[in-house]
Amino acid sequence: MAINEANSLGKLTQVLLIEKDEFVYRSYLALGQYNILMTEIKDVDTTPLSLKSIKLLCKYIMCNNKTNTDTTAEKEEIMNLMNNYESEAGKNNCKVFFVVYATMLLYEDNNKDALRQVFNSNTLEQ
Repeated sequence: MAINEANSLGKLTQVLLIEKDEFVYRSYLALGQYNILMTEIKDVDTTPLSLKSIKLLCKYIMCNNKTNTDTTAEKEEIMNLMNNYESEAGKNNCKVFFVVYATMLLYEDNNKDALRQVFNSNTLEQ
């Protein structure tokens, strides 16, 4: 329902359009529809950091779901990318990035750093 409602919204500013996309793609992620995220979120410089981080979370979850495959290197690469994006997210006050990064750190059983990611937040979600 949330996805359908978001897709029916009329004209939005660029900021609201990105926020809508964040909610829609996180909904697809929660539904396990990873292929939609992987095809719709492009790996280009103009993609907002929030959407890049959602796609990286999708890749990370897909790694966790693989059986009989060693995904350690792939997960390390994803975590390194998130670590590299962290300073950019702080400069741009990218709240979704910090929630996504904290989620990945929880998957890694790194509760201390996960809490650190959301500690200074001013949003209800964090």
